[in-house]
Amino acid sequence: MDVLRIAWGNITSKSDFPGEVEAMLTKKYGNSKYGGPDIFFKLLRWDIDSDNFVVMKLGANVLELKYVDKAGEKSGKREAASKERKFKEEDLKKDQHKF
Repeated sequence: MDVLRIAWGNITSKSDFPGEVEAMLTKKYGNSKYGGPDIFFKLLRWDIDSDNFVVMKLGANVLELKYVDKAGEKSGKREAASKERKFKEEDLKKDQHKF
C-alpha cells in the first residue's frame, strides 16, 4: 500500500487549524465518514475513489493526514512476488551444478 503521511505537532485544543483542514478536505472530497471508534483520536475518512482515500487523525496535540493508494499496494505486491520468483530461479540455477 502506498501511503503519504503528513503530521503536525503542537496542535492545541484552541487551534483552528484542524477545523480548517477538515473543511478543506470536505470541500474537495465531500462529506467524511467516521473512521471508527478510537479512545484517544478523532478519525475521519474521505473516499476519493475505489482505490484511494484520505484519513485525518486528530489527537491531543497532533494532526496527521494519510493519503492511501490501494492500487499501489496491488502493484507493489506483484512486484515483490516477481522479485522473489526471480531470486528463487537464480538460486536454483546456481545450485543445479551441485547435484
